[in-house]
Amino acid sequence: MTNDSSQKKWVLYSTDASIAVGQYSVLAVCETLFVLVLYAWLAYHFDYQWWLYLAAMAAPLILLRSEASVERGLELLKNYNDKDSGRFSTIEKAIIIAFSSLASFAISYYLATTWLTDYQGWELFWRSAIVGSIAFSF
Repeated sequence: MTNDSSQKKWVLYSTDASIAVGQYSVLAVCETLFVLVLYAWLAYHFDYQWWLYLAAMAAPLILLRSEASVERGLELLKNYNDKDSGRFSTIEKAIIIAFSSLASFAISYYLATTWLTDYQGWELFWRSAIVGSIAFSF
């Protein structure tokens, strides 16, 4: 990046060329401010902050899109698919079972305590069946 004073420091929106020379995007700053205000409004008006969890899950998918990270991800996927045995080691199986059991328990417990409390009869039966199928799928 050059420190040439004739070069603009800000652009309206980012392009590959503006990113390469380190120019700031007005649109990116506005988007960031808008999302912060939206989050503050949602946090103020609602008690449950599901959008925070959603953002935490989506951020790595959005932020790790550099060419190097994409190439590394494809390389890891190719290496995983090219395994000769195609089987998991004992430690890998134990880790998968532990995490899936923990996830199944946590999701089932949460759904059972929040979604099944005020129902009886068929409503309770069908909702319980859904919770059971979610627990079984993990």
